[in-house]
Amino acid sequence: SLIEANFEKLDLILISTGALVKKNVKNATNIVVEQYCAVMASKVLAFRGFFKKIDMVERRKYKFNSKLENFPRCVRYVIREYKRNF
Repeated sequence: SLIEANFEKLDLILISTGALVKKNVKNATNIVVEQYCAVMASKVLAFRGFFKKIDMVERRKYKFNSKLENFPRCVRYVIREYKRNF
């Protein structure tokens, strides 16, 4: 499907940006990389209109912390894929 195809592209972006963060930020923890990727993911997903598929309540809950359950559904998906592939 179109969404799955876009997620695949997004995963590639996140894997490469995650690698860049690790290389350029001294002692970057996984949490830092995870947050950066979540922000990147949310920007790309918002830009592509994927956030329409997410409850507004879930968007309001979105916070900068490493607890996965606080991320919107699509971002959780991306982070899970990112961790599996990185």
